[in-house]
Amino acid sequence: MSQKPPPQPTQRKRARHTRSTLGCGVCRSIRRVRCDRTRPSCQRCSSTGRLCDGYHDASAKHPWHQPAEDAVVRNLPGLFALEPEDGRSLHYFQLSTAPELAGGFADDFWTRLVIQVGHREDCVRYMVFALASLHESICTSSSTPLALRGRAASYYTRALRALNHNIASHQSAALDITLLCSILCVTFEWLRADNSAALVHLRAGLLLLLQWHEATLSGVSPSYPSHWSPSGHFIRSTLLPFYTRLFVQVQTVCDHGLSLPPVESSRDGDGRPFANLKDARDGLYEVLGEAYRSKAVDPARRRGRKAGPRIIRSLSTHRAHTLWCRRLDGFLARFPEARNTLAAHNLRILREATAIMVRVEGTDDEADFDCFTTRFGEIVELVEQLYSIKTTAFSPDMSVISVLYYVGVKCTHPAISRKAIGLLERAIRREGIWHSIDAVRVA
Repeated sequence: MSQKPPPQPTQRKRARHTRSTLGCGVCRSIRRVRCDRTRPSCQRCSSTGRLCDGYHDASAKHPWHQPAEDAVVRNLPGLFALEPEDGRSLHYFQLSTAPELAGGFADDFWTRLVIQVGHREDCVRYMVFALASLHESICTSSSTPLALRGRAASYYTRALRALNHNIASHQSAALDITLLCSILCVTFEWLRADNSAALVHLRAGLLLLLQWHEATLSGVSPSYPSHWSPSGHFIRSTLLPFYTRLFVQVQTVCDHGLSLPPVESSRDGDGRPFANLKDARDGLYEVLGEAYRSKAVDPARRRGRKAGPRIIRSLSTHRAHTLWCRRLDGFLARFPEARNTLAAHNLRILREATAIMVRVEGTDDEADFDCFTTRFGEIVELVEQLYSIKTTAFSPDMSVISVLYYVGVKCTHPAISRKAIGLLERAIRREGIWHSIDAVRVA
């Protein structure tokens, strides 16, 4: 009698399911564990000292979408312990300071890059804490602004000490970190209304940029990051455009004899639309930066120029500005929803103002501005629309103050001029080197 074979154990089959796309990339793709989706960094990563890479935002369907104030910023991971005050400052920077500094553009310089660099560089990390504390001292309604300002000054001192140590240790090899810290120092000094100190940092940063540009072209200094190295790419693609914006806004007040290396143009000669509003902003400052470069300024007018936005009128500047306008219009035609964003309003205001400056630069005859009355009126209307969208207390970039000052001083129509000055009085605001209260006094 044959015996039946013993029954084989039933093999459990894993239920089929689709992989979740809601967790962080480290948990989903590397560790293959369920992410707890804690924001800004999941606890599974931070508790084990791993770097959480944040969460993918599937709602970003358009290049103009995903404003900086809605971006999820990655926390500094637990590879080092943050003191409670440090963690509080970082949290405030992520939620309040970085979105305000970004100014509505989908620019991850403030919302991601400085925080990631701060993870490994003490000088950048302390500058992040300093900016957050100073910003909170200005915006807070509590009774502790003096304590916050004192904390900001302490962080700032530690950042400068760490920067000096970094320079002494790495010298010119850490040029990208030095240039990044200089930007943060300029922003800090402007935020606390010390224009003189800000100009010291800006002048030093621009000088380093110029020296690096000349050394890499000649190949005489191997200690600098090479032009095509990762650090060199970071300097050219991210830091140089930022320095160009700082340089331009200082030149709109007075010619301080600053020097800017040649701007690497990303403009397409065929006039294709911009990919996004950040590229459009950088494209405009490429045009203005080349026009404002110290080598292009007439030496007879380098000193003692009156305050007010002025640029060098030339056929090449006019053509470059016209091409920029065409590319911006092409982008807004493709994405009409973007017209109502804060970034688009800023660019439209700057477009109208710079179009006038390009055409009338060098003239002191008020009659030359008569033909721009309609355009001046459109600028004022755009500023009013911008006020209805959002207003902030501070921005490191130019927006409306210099433009309203220009309209108030140059427009020959009394009603429009008075309206521009009135809008300046309403905007208790600082934009880099420009302050609305000072602009009203001068105008």
